[in-house]
Amino acid sequence: MNNILAFADVMQTVLGVVVALLVLLLTITVHEFGHYIVGKLLKFKINEFAIGMGPAIFKKKKKNGEIFSIRILPLGGFCAFEGEDDAGAPGREKEKIEQPVFEEVPEPATAIPEDENALSENAFNNKKPWQRILVLIAGGVTNIVFAILITTISFSVYGHFTITPAEVAAPSSEIENSFSLEAGDKILKIDGKFIYLTTDLIDALNGKIKGDLVTVTVERNGERLDKKVAMRCDVNSTGMTDYYDALEALGVATTLIFSTDATNQFTDGASLIGISGGSRIYSLTDLYGHLSELSSGDEITFDVEKDGQKSEMKIVIPDGFEEVNVEYDSLSAQNAAFKKFFGIKSYYISYAVDSTPAKINFFEGLYRAPVYGVKTMWLTLRSIGGLFNGSVSISDVSGPVGTISITSQYVSRGFSYVLNIMALIGISIGIFNLLPIPALDGGRVVFVAIEWIRGKPVNRNVESTIHFVGIIVLIAFAILVDVLKLF
Repeated sequence: MNNILAFADVMQTVLGVVVALLVLLLTITVHEFGHYIVGKLLKFKINEFAIGMGPAIFKKKKKNGEIFSIRILPLGGFCAFEGEDDAGAPGREKEKIEQPVFEEVPEPATAIPEDENALSENAFNNKKPWQRILVLIAGGVTNIVFAILITTISFSVYGHFTITPAEVAAPSSEIENSFSLEAGDKILKIDGKFIYLTTDLIDALNGKIKGDLVTVTVERNGERLDKKVAMRCDVNSTGMTDYYDALEALGVATTLIFSTDATNQFTDGASLIGISGGSRIYSLTDLYGHLSELSSGDEITFDVEKDGQKSEMKIVIPDGFEEVNVEYDSLSAQNAAFKKFFGIKSYYISYAVDSTPAKINFFEGLYRAPVYGVKTMWLTLRSIGGLFNGSVSISDVSGPVGTISITSQYVSRGFSYVLNIMALIGISIGIFNLLPIPALDGGRVVFVAIEWIRGKPVNRNVESTIHFVGIIVLIAFAILVDVLKLF
């Protein structure tokens, strides 16, 4: 039986990775199709349109000379325009052969053949700058439009994904008891503002103080309700990823997870649920409150959960506890002393929050999908900017391997989640490719714009070198991001 379950888990993982690769392949194919369709409309000469990379496993040549190919590695694709990557001076312009003219000597009447290597008038760099710019930006724009279309379908069929507290912490005051969310409430609006992303949650609650009342529109048991909710803490978020105060203010329950040595009494990686048969533990304050009541040699048993399995964790208080079990000036000081005494390396807090779809009608979906797309684009730009000003950590970014891993995890949750992650990836790739970075479409647009202003192109060899260095840097960055995820 265990072998069957293990095999099923392996197959589910394999299926997840396969679907993730297909999602990435579709996203890139849509991107390249954007280049292709605009290129065709503007009569660019296209040599090949390829799905995938590496050796071709299928090729078909059309009457106009274009080649359509499917390649063995589902990790990319390309639309090859004639002369797009040729180097030389004056670069990719069509070569012309002049006949020698001698003074007062008649020229021969025979025609001189055109150079076989000369590029056609429809080659990429023989087109007008504005035409080339349209072709270059078409890939990213098509990704964004396709993502919004996918979002519209997802919203209309499955609903809009919402921030949903899976568990609400027990109230600690009368006002919290009277004005509180319930587990499973799907948050649609706060004070009349639609909540699409966690950044919207931050914007809606930032600056609120403990005890403030906000109006939260939720979907509960299929019905929409306006609920007054008392803030359980001050909200002072300092960045776009600092949404923890907002979740805590809404009463979202938290769980402590510790990192320890294998021999430690605290189980490494286990979620600390609460006292066995007793109260729930949400924070370090709760935990230390229980531990502080004990003495050396006393035992306490906790309910924990790890890898989906619930169990008990028995802790025997070591000798010498009385020396650290004293009053401290701050929680951080007590935390440092208790962590050292119990051999806890580190801990983090998990918030009991889900992303679940709330029902919306078709016409509402038509309106909200583009808004969601615009907000996601702005979030992507803010995230990229945050890497430079330090408000976003490199650990918050995913490279290709990380993206495949995240996407494969979504597969097991259902097709609606696949559509959601597909839209996010599409918008991210679309926006990123339009940035003015060498090797990306936006970087190439910069060189075309310079040519348009100057009336002549930048030296093609110099441009090629800059793009080459750019792609090396991008590949190195992507590898670095994925490697850092391992530590």
